[in-house]
Amino acid sequence: MGVRHCEQITRGMEKITAILFSEVEDKSGKKYGRVFELRSDGDPERGEVSEGRSVTAFLCGTTGILQQFGFGHRNIKSIDWDRIVEIKPGKIIIESPKNS
Repeated sequence: MGVRHCEQITRGMEKITAILFSEVEDKSGKKYGRVFELRSDGDPERGEVSEGRSVTAFLCGTTGILQQFGFGHRNIKSIDWDRIVEIKPGKIIIESPKNS
């Protein structure tokens, strides 16, 4: 899918961070929680902007305030960016897992 897929998915978004806290569900309607972190390969950029850097995955899940402070179990999933089918305001639709 690559860069063209990423451009089609994010068209119309002002900033990639607009997907933070969006609900995530697959095409069959299974819910995965909300996006709370974006992942990219490579070392962190400190004040530098790299046009060639791509988001490769995002973390989502159902986590409450106590889990954020280290109490209890966090239900977190890493989703590859290539699994995204559609981004709507406040919602991301991903491909259903192949084993379902």
